[in-house]
Amino acid sequence: MGSEVADRKLRMVNTRKGNIEPKRLKRTTLKTGDIQEVQRALELFLFAHLNLAADAEAELASLGFHRTHHRILYLVAGHPGASVGDLINTLRLTPQAVQSPMRQLNDKGYVEQRYSSVDRRKRRLFITPKGEALVARLSSRQHGRLEEAFDLAGATAVKGFLKVMESMLSEEDRDFVERSSI
Repeated sequence: MGSEVADRKLRMVNTRKGNIEPKRLKRTTLKTGDIQEVQRALELFLFAHLNLAADAEAELASLGFHRTHHRILYLVAGHPGASVGDLINTLRLTPQAVQSPMRQLNDKGYVEQRYSSVDRRKRRLFITPKGEALVARLSSRQHGRLEEAFDLAGATAVKGFLKVMESMLSEEDRDFVERSSI
């Protein structure tokens, strides 16, 4: 019974068309078929994300790490000289949520902090050779999964997919990605 109540709160009946649509999508100009495609895309995106994360989780777990460690490593590798504040903003985490994983990565020699040459109060993050090797291992299965999918989809579909993904970024995310050295 609880799920029925939750379902009613999340959805509303479009009596004119006689079908059920999520409230948020009803206010757009999407047609019913489009709404179904959007819902399908959300579901596919969720499972693709879970599979990409799972590709790295076994090795992370063997080191006592989790997804936050991986995300930090990935961003520091791609953005040498980023600050802890940059990571906090990009990952949308609290300073407390980043503090422990950063300390562990630093203590185990995967990431190093250096004082800024411009402002000695600021510390910049850099990946170490040990960290680079770990990022390469963690990313290899993910790269393989994406490369296989890209090969199956073809160049035109890949360009469309990348355009969709880029279109979903906020301005801050876009600025961060454009500064990427990955």
